[in-house]
Amino acid sequence: MQRVSRGLAAGCLLWTLLCGGVVSADDAVKSFNIPEEDLGAALRDFGRQANQQILFSTDLVLGKRSPRLEGSLTVDAAVAALLAGTDLIATRIADGSLLISRHNAQGTSDSSDPGNAPSAPGQLPPDHAPKSQITAGLEEVIVTSTRRALSVQQIEGGIVPITGELLRDTHAQTLAEIAGAAPGLAFSEMSPTEQVFTIRGVNTSSQVSSLQSPTALYLDEVPVSDPYLSQLTPSFQLFDVRRIEVLLGPQGTLFGAGALGGAVRVVTNKPSLQQFDASIEQSIAFPSVGSLTSITNGMVNVPLISDTLALRLVGTYAADGGYIDNPQLERANYNQIHTVLTRAQLMWQVSPRIVVTGSYSYESDRPNASAYTPYGSRDFVYSSAVTNRSTQVLNIANIVAEYAGDAFTATSSTSYLHRGPNQQTDVTDLASGLTGLSAAAADVIRGYTRNLVQEFRLVSPALQAIRWLGGVYLQKYDIDETETLTQIGAGDVFASSGFPSDTLLNDRYTGYVNEQALYGEVSYDLSSRVAATVGARAFHDSVSITDYGDAMLDGGPNTVSNSASYSGVTPKFVISYRPDKELMYYVQVSEGFRSGQGNLTNGEDPLAGTPIPRFYGPDHLWSYELGAKTSLINGRATLNGDIYDVEWSRIQLQEQSPSGFNFTANAGRAWIRGVDLQASAQVTDAVETGVSFDYHRSRLTEVSSGSTAVAGDELPGSSRLSGYAFGKLKFPLTAGSQGFFRVDYAYSSKAYSDLDNATSLHYGNVGSWGAQLGAHMREYEFLLFGRNLADARNRVNAFELLGVPTQVLQAPRYFGLTFRWTH
Repeated sequence: MQRVSRGLAAGCLLWTLLCGGVVSADDAVKSFNIPEEDLGAALRDFGRQANQQILFSTDLVLGKRSPRLEGSLTVDAAVAALLAGTDLIATRIADGSLLISRHNAQGTSDSSDPGNAPSAPGQLPPDHAPKSQITAGLEEVIVTSTRRALSVQQIEGGIVPITGELLRDTHAQTLAEIAGAAPGLAFSEMSPTEQVFTIRGVNTSSQVSSLQSPTALYLDEVPVSDPYLSQLTPSFQLFDVRRIEVLLGPQGTLFGAGALGGAVRVVTNKPSLQQFDASIEQSIAFPSVGSLTSITNGMVNVPLISDTLALRLVGTYAADGGYIDNPQLERANYNQIHTVLTRAQLMWQVSPRIVVTGSYSYESDRPNASAYTPYGSRDFVYSSAVTNRSTQVLNIANIVAEYAGDAFTATSSTSYLHRGPNQQTDVTDLASGLTGLSAAAADVIRGYTRNLVQEFRLVSPALQAIRWLGGVYLQKYDIDETETLTQIGAGDVFASSGFPSDTLLNDRYTGYVNEQALYGEVSYDLSSRVAATVGARAFHDSVSITDYGDAMLDGGPNTVSNSASYSGVTPKFVISYRPDKELMYYVQVSEGFRSGQGNLTNGEDPLAGTPIPRFYGPDHLWSYELGAKTSLINGRATLNGDIYDVEWSRIQLQEQSPSGFNFTANAGRAWIRGVDLQASAQVTDAVETGVSFDYHRSRLTEVSSGSTAVAGDELPGSSRLSGYAFGKLKFPLTAGSQGFFRVDYAYSSKAYSDLDNATSLHYGNVGSWGAQLGAHMREYEFLLFGRNLADARNRVNAFELLGVPTQVLQAPRYFGLTFRWTH
């Protein structure tokens, strides 16, 4: 049973208390009438009809079917009949509950779920023992971003899980499509590879920039956010993803630089060591404007050596037909996107306590053009002499080794990222203003970034009076990028000035970020109801940036090189009070930070001679949070809420020298105050509903005289009010099949694109309806889905593109059909 418990620790533990009682005798005879259906649904029906408490992991039953069960049987005989033909058995544990586990009692460790120390036979693993009883149908979602596998309801602080079930139900394929489901998470996109995520309003622009992103983005153990170039964000295809964890508020202790406003962590499904699994998914969508979209997904899981070695392969090919026309280039639907994802994971169970998982992920996002339209237009039309686009190829390799001991779990994660961006921007108007020519001109950026990260941590078990964790984080990042601006004929214009080349700008940027950090947390139970946590992260960063240019706009051959280093400590304090097992109050104070970088300057304005800082340091953010988490109506509903006050200092803002030279400095202070709420309910066994919202106000309170921002400005990049609501109805179709109908609505209010609100562009006031109708029949599933059902065309982003007001509109309404097969 030891490894069975660890297998449960790897998944999402579902604690179902059905009909409020526990059978008093193993040989009690009950009357059963359970149709052929998903094994998970059958076990829930069994629990209701047997008046039996039953515990199982959703991962254990995923994709399995049960036979029809009808007649009078003992409880043990009935559950054995449901599990017949599977590798699962039911074991009765000390409190009379039935625990579903694998037959060989050799469960696997999930490398994404740390802190899963083995437990004694017949007991639940301590890190997963449920603290509350959730009534039929409402799952207790386990998350691992705190470096322990815990229920969301056990964790102090705001954390929103987006489950794999939600991703499948809503046909969500990318991160952009799920942003509305988490309160306080705002999303603005310039292209599929240029995206900005904002949590609780912590941002200074809706545009991508050279600043580090204020929101950390992770794929399992791997930090994907680029330390220098926040615009380099993959679309993140979400097929075969177990869940997404959205952490609200600064996460400086565990996630370090960049988790200023919070973090988003994508958790993938891991290899199974016991059984062969496979799935195929094909989707076709028809938009009201433009060409059809086709998405093909596939997964295969192969146990190479039973209980020892397994391989999981995942693949995606997505072809978005596009919907924007470019009359100047005589192209229709020219913003097509082609995406390829491959992911391979190899898991090796070295011993009952040691698991090593190696993974490799390749994602290629190649939009033919960005979805730009002129600001204020409601038509999907954009004219340009050169296609604006941003493509990206991302390679991620990761090796995670875990040791699950009795006193602690040790985890080592080694990651390597290689990113190849390729951006092209139409700069014809800018170049023609210099040269007087009418030929098309393009600004092209190519190069690579590389990031090597090593993290090692130790985590104590969750159920002891003193709980602790500690880790070491090492990062070595470098960037090598070239930028060229070319217009045919420019060399003839400037030949007499010594610049005979048609290349007007020719720059090469190189740089690095080296980081060393130590972090840790200690939690102590002051009493049976009160606990305190203290944490901190100490970091030291060394950063450098060099720019070499030799073209006309560079002023001839010249080099600018700046470097600096800085250190700091980011603390965290939490007090929680649990008057009973269904309710928790907490107060949390935490700090986040963002890395500093270099300005491309020799230290002074080249014309005015005034000083310009060569470097700017980290900005810091303190968050003060009061929250509560509760389970209601015997576990049929949950209600979680937070009130927060954010104080942001040394904000990295753009300033301008007297002659118009732009640079970045630590130039401002601001506050953000808000509230968020998440509620969900299992109204009946067939009806589930939920609602969430975030409302906040923000103000820039101080700003340096050289900044374009104005004291009193509202912070941009995020709406004051955002909300999400859904309802889901499940219903039987025929024997062995089930259907569901789901409706979703997401809304975000007005938002500014930049500081200086009086002149800033704005976007928002966006509402979007979605609906899904699904049917699950044996190993087959069919889904009819619709997005933006009202076919609204509101702005989801706005920005200045080389001084020209530009926007991105909501994608047009589309309907689609998905077919899934799971073995």
